[in-house]
Amino acid sequence: MTENRALGATISQSDPIWSTDHVALALGVNTETAQQYAARSDFPPARQVAGTGGRLLWRRDDVLTWFAGLPARSARVRRAAAGRANSPTAAAHGKVGTAARRASRGGA
Repeated sequence: MTENRALGATISQSDPIWSTDHVALALGVNTETAQQYAARSDFPPARQVAGTGGRLLWRRDDVLTWFAGLPARSARVRRAAAGRANSPTAAAHGKVGTAARRASRGGA
């Protein structure tokens, strides 16, 4: 179990019904990112239970099945993404990775 300080409540990933806070905890993201996931067309449909103040709720198994169905990023794809972060185009947009910052300071 993990305490959600914002709600002052304890939430558990083993709960069968999940709120946005559960989704955020399980996926290791903040609540805003979990809400963005929930807005995706491929995310499981939410249920709205009377008396919950309009909170959206999901079945735990539906969220975990959705997550398991996402494509895995290979190490090659992760390295390519890291390389793009150090590209001249990324630098022009202020997206410069650690290696580029070190090089610009004269470091190796």
